[in-house]
Amino acid sequence: MLARFALKFLDDESMDKLEAAMAAGDAKEAFMAAHTLKGVSQNLGFDNLYEPAVVVTEALRGADAVDGARAGMHALQQQYAATMSALREVAE
Repeated sequence: MLARFALKFLDDESMDKLEAAMAAGDAKEAFMAAHTLKGVSQNLGFDNLYEPAVVVTEALRGADAVDGARAGMHALQQQYAATMSALREVAE
């Protein structure tokens, strides 16, 4: 059952929403997307994705929100890409 939910993560739009909100400088939308990504990754046991999602989410709580979160985005994007790649392999 967990595998079924994990594969549904392939359709999750949280990362796309986060990247768009960061590009637009929209701290509120970026926070909501990062928080969703953090929660889903924790629930699915994707610890390598969860950890950088926490960093970005917490940075978005700060006064310099978007600028502060940019530093953590690279690690989050790398782990997201690795997670999605692994899930696609499993789905094939």
